[in-house]
Amino acid sequence: MVKEALRTIGTYDSAQVDVVAVGKRGAQAVRRVNKQIVAAFEQLTNNPKFVDTLPISKLILKSYLDGTYDKIVIGYTDYVSAVTQIPSVIQLLPLKRDEELGSTLHLAEYIFEPSPAAVLDFILPRIVETMIWQALLETSASEHSARMLAMRNATDAAKDMIDDLTFTYNQIRQAGITREISEISSGKAALE
Repeated sequence: MVKEALRTIGTYDSAQVDVVAVGKRGAQAVRRVNKQIVAAFEQLTNNPKFVDTLPISKLILKSYLDGTYDKIVIGYTDYVSAVTQIPSVIQLLPLKRDEELGSTLHLAEYIFEPSPAAVLDFILPRIVETMIWQALLETSASEHSARMLAMRNATDAAKDMIDDLTFTYNQIRQAGITREISEISSGKAALE
């Protein structure tokens, strides 16, 4: 995921790119390419809670609403299955209409109570918070899956190594027994 994020950052060379890094590896990688880190959240656990994501969400929303940034992009590892995780980079803000939904959506005029601006002011932060939490959960699930797969591969490799070493040990032991039997037989033949 870090490589995909750095590649995406590289596509914005002409624009100012600031980074909010989550995790130690991400922060280290961004520092290596000399990009400005606005904030680094390196102490998140492998099991992020919703409340853990709130400082990230507040920082991003404040910067966007203040006009500091005109676009917010988030990169994370999308968990597909136990063996498949896909690096994803999506635009977080401004929200984009889902093209599939847009083609089937029939726009009608509705009256909002309270006003549409009040509804949006309440809903937008919740959407951003949820999207950031989902990204962290997807990344955490991907990391756990990758560790599980690595441990399974290591266990299988260890079992194969044990089988090979047991086979080699048995061959050497059998060769020693055969040598001892031949020495005993030749010693007995020499005595007769």
